[in-house]
Amino acid sequence: MAILRQIFDNVNSVAYDAQNDAFVIKLDFNDWFDIREPDHIRAFTYLQKHGLWPIGFIPENISFNSSWYLTLTERMAKRYAELFMVGLDD
Repeated sequence: MAILRQIFDNVNSVAYDAQNDAFVIKLDFNDWFDIREPDHIRAFTYLQKHGLWPIGFIPENISFNSSWYLTLTERMAKRYAELFMVGLDD
C-alpha cells in the first residue's frame, strides 16, 4: 500500500487514451527525473549537447510543466553543492 501511495502522491493528472481505451496516469517530469540516477544524468547531458532527449528516454506518461527545466537545474545545482560540501564542514 505504501508503494501505491508513493506513486499516487506523484501523479500529476489522469488522462484517457481513446486509442487504447485506457486511462493513463501522468507523472510530472520533475517528480519522475532522478538526479541521483546516472542514466538520467547521461540523458540530461545528451539533451544539453544535442537539444533533444535520447530516443525512448522519456516515458509516454510523463508531463512537462512550463518550469521543468528551471526546476531540474535548480535541483541539480543543490545536489552539486551538497556533494561539494562533503568534508568541508569539519
